[in-house]
Amino acid sequence: MRSQELAKVVDILSQEIELLRKLHSALKGEQDALVRGQVEDIKDRVEGQMGVIRDLAGLERERRAAFKAICPDAAAGSEIRLETIIGLAGGAQAEHLETMKSSMREVLRSLGEVNRQNDVLIRQSLSYIDRTLRALAGENASSEVYDSRGDLRSTSGQIAVDQKA
Repeated sequence: MRSQELAKVVDILSQEIELLRKLHSALKGEQDALVRGQVEDIKDRVEGQMGVIRDLAGLERERRAAFKAICPDAAAGSEIRLETIIGLAGGAQAEHLETMKSSMREVLRSLGEVNRQNDVLIRQSLSYIDRTLRALAGENASSEVYDSRGDLRSTSGQIAVDQKA
């Protein structure tokens, strides 16, 4: 394996780890904005996340091409895993790649955790908004409301909205 190809993989992985950390930071910022109820800040954070995700998608394409350059005999359309590259590298390069793999796993684990927490916060906020709107709309207990799948959501549902307000 040529060291130039391996250096390119290391560079791409370093960039990916940095972008994943940036995404983690944006998700934590979104979490803070959700807790404080700052809608504009949430919007800005989500837009920032979308930019990072686009950058990550571009790097993923570069990484796949770099992996393919190192493993040109791999079956077309098959996924070349980092473990394969590490096995081909050997020595200090393999240790460095293992460290990078561990860093990436940790960031991805943390991203998943923050994402799940944000999901709970968003669901709670939507539930609160839904209950508040129902109370303000003066729903009565005899009406039935169905969700978008046609399932009975609740037994209250008369909603009247003053469009002039």
